[in-house]
Amino acid sequence: MLSITKEAKEKLEEIVDNRKDNEKLVRITYTPAMAKKFHMVWDQEYEADIAIKGSDGSKIAIIGPEVANNIDEFVVDYHETSEGTGFTVAKGSPKETIVNR
Repeated sequence: MLSITKEAKEKLEEIVDNRKDNEKLVRITYTPAMAKKFHMVWDQEYEADIAIKGSDGSKIAIIGPEVANNIDEFVVDYHETSEGTGFTVAKGSPKETIVNR
């Protein structure tokens, strides 16, 4: 199961609303050789992808089946602190389920 916090969903919606290429979405992916180090990149959607939807039902991110089949209890979050801002993807307690297997 992959979960997303309210803060992460709101930031993804903002990023997608301000994108320059309307054909691309944020892809959440990882590098298996690097102990599942997660990345977010702009990419086109493919038929086998799973869409993550925003509060209005529009697509805000995608994950491929290889990621969906290898994620257990991961949470996507967004933090704004005095040390910086950014997304995290880590094992944790689900906040809002976006992908169920």
